[in-house]
Parts: sequence; structure tokens; C-alpha cells
Amino acid sequence: MPILLTSKKALEQVRRLHAMNVGIKGTIGEIVRRKRTKTMKTKSKVLKHVEWCISLEEEKPNKTLTTLRMRLKLKRESCLA
Repeated sequence: MPILLTSKKALEQVRRLHAMNVGIKGTIGEIVRRKRTKTMKTKSKVLKHVEWCISLEEEKPNKTLTTLRMRLKLKRESCLA
């Protein structure tokens, strides 16, 4: 009897298991590509946030923004590493 799956998450799990069992490289490649895309989106959001904070810092330099800049610098290094 065939199993009917309706959710995308369930289909993704079946595809992943099938790819592991059969060894289809194309399916694994698609999944990896999707993960990379998500990572790139988050990196671009972080970089935009950094740019926004740097422009704020130029307007009003104070202790809080200096601390924020240090935190963002650490975040940027960890994201790009």
C-alpha cells in the first residue's frame, strides 16, 4: 500500500532517507543547496544590520554604541569565518 504524504517536511525527510539508501547525489545536492541559500540570506541580513548600526554610530558616538560596535564586530567575524 502506498503511503500518502501531504506535508513538505515529510516529503523532504523521505527524499533524504531515499538519497542515503540509494546514493542519489542529485537529491543530496539539492538539499545542501537549500541550506546554503538560507545561510547566505542570514549573512546578508547581518551585514545590512552592521551597515545600519555603523551609520547610527557616525551620528551619535557614545558608550552604548561603542559596545554595540564591538559586539557586531565579533558577530561579523564569527559569521564570515
